[in-house]
Amino acid sequence: NIEKKNSREKVGNLMVELHGTNSKKSQYAVTIFVDDQRHDKKNMTANEPLYLFENGQHAPLEFVVNQVGKDKITGYLSVPKANATHAQAVTGGN
Repeated sequence: NIEKKNSREKVGNLMVELHGTNSKKSQYAVTIFVDDQRHDKKNMTANEPLYLFENGQHAPLEFVVNQVGKDKITGYLSVPKANATHAQAVTGGN
């Protein structure tokens, strides 16, 4: 949940800054900071996934907003598991 406009909130490994919402159209505008990089996203709609890569990672982070209210967004950040398939492939080679 991000409930304030123009203030940064830490969400997992990201910093998210909410700039504005349009609850009638279910749209929002945010700035996402990943690894000292700034990504401005405008006119994003609810349930539209946003994929971001961190340095050194092969799988993307998935940022999804489910609900857009007046100066408030609610959603989730999906973080991939840490190389579970690679660890099984290395140890399973008897």
